[in-house]
Amino acid sequence: MRERAECFHPLLRVIFTDALPDNHQPILSINLQDWHLPAVPSPHNLGGRVTVTGDAAHTMAMYRGEGFNHALLDDYYLTTAIEKIYDPAVPDIAEDIAAVQKSTIATFEDSARRRGAGAVKMCRDASFEVHEYETLSEASTVRQKRIL
Repeated sequence: MRERAECFHPLLRVIFTDALPDNHQPILSINLQDWHLPAVPSPHNLGGRVTVTGDAAHTMAMYRGEGFNHALLDDYYLTTAIEKIYDPAVPDIAEDIAAVQKSTIATFEDSARRRGAGAVKMCRDASFEVHEYETLSEASTVRQKRIL
């Protein structure tokens, strides 16, 4: 990065030239791991009584800035789903609230799974691109429209 920053304005170049001393410790490599809800619903949700949102549902590398947006969407959709479970105007609820809860949470998780899996992949791809300067272009994943 120091070589690439040679042509930068001095105020910006100093970030790259002075951030680490010449005798710094070795730079560690961090292995990225993708996580999103499994493709096949698993018994983790105890029949709709437990679920996960945000980073617990789909952890994303930070290079596209999507993680917080997905966490907010997850919480909004989950809140909406919970409101439906306890809506007295829905006739099936009085008969079998456990079945309605299981179905409603399964629908929420399916939505989060589909949305999250694509976003996790795009964020991972973007994280590799920003560390490979030669791969950055107008068509790079880091510049593509968000999946929300």
